[in-house]
Amino acid sequence: MIDERTIGVVLDAMRQERAAFLELLGGLDAGAWAGPTECPAYDVKGIATHVLGDDLSLLSRQRDGAENGLFQLAAELPGTDFRTLLDTFNDRWVAAARFLSPELLVELLRLAGDWTASYYEAVDPSAPGEPVGFFGATGASPSWQAIAREYLERWVHHSQIRGRSGWGRSPTRRSCASASRSRRRPPTSPLASRAIRTGTGPSAQSCWAPPSRRPTSSPAPTRPTRCERW
Repeated sequence: MIDERTIGVVLDAMRQERAAFLELLGGLDAGAWAGPTECPAYDVKGIATHVLGDDLSLLSRQRDGAENGLFQLAAELPGTDFRTLLDTFNDRWVAAARFLSPELLVELLRLAGDWTASYYEAVDPSAPGEPVGFFGATGASPSWQAIAREYLERWVHHSQIRGRSGWGRSPTRRSCASASRSRRRPPTSPLASRAIRTGTGPSAQSCWAPPSRRPTSSPAPTRPTRCERW
């Protein structure tokens, strides 16, 4: 069980996961960067760009106290439901950063990963922070919950690349399982040990559930949810 006393296990795994992710990306050729993933909406470069965006977003809002980008987008698009806001926020970032070269993307992921790990290693794990819906919170959550969520999200996206491309499982699987068991109540969004998308094409249904919970069928929404925020 992971909590404020044992979150160090996840902190150690966070640096290991990023190092393995960078090693994987650094060995890809141009064709592999454009290859498919378990997230039909994004190719390998799209997933990597999304992970970089997550890093920059959490550093800005958690470390530096900047306004959450979703709040800014909500002001621009009043009345828009949360899932559409999240899709739009993620898609805009990935599209805007498409010009980044793979080499620069890897460098930025290395820097942002180090900044994130250093911040989380220094923060008081029991200090109140942003709400973490993964734990069912609606008010301030202890910082260790944000750490567990961010690590699990990285692991999921890392696995989305490895799983579809046949490069094997992502590392630090045991720590990911520990992070997922730290839930104190069911999250508002189903947890995935791997992110599985059912269906194909732009209207594919998103399914963040373990293989044992994969739905046999479900109606496709008007557009897919690109990436979950727990």
